[in-house]
Amino acid sequence: IWSFYKPYALSSLVITIVMGFINPSIGPILVIKAFLTVFLWYVVNATRIKRKLIFYNNFGISSIKLFAMLFLIDSFITIVYLLVFKNFT
Repeated sequence: IWSFYKPYALSSLVITIVMGFINPSIGPILVIKAFLTVFLWYVVNATRIKRKLIFYNNFGISSIKLFAMLFLIDSFITIVYLLVFKNFT
């Protein structure tokens, strides 16, 4: 699952940093990231990128489980970053 998350980690970090400066509240940022994760799931399932999910499907991981884990990992990293960010501002 980590190997699937790595390509999206940089864009997620950029979103977290920008949203941290705009509104450092955890709730709205997690809602925005949940929306973006659902949108990413839709785009992957609607395009040819879906073929990349075959590797995970062979291990019994459905696309919903994969993106749920992606969101949980991203949420954990976001919360840790925002807590550190709030302590220094």
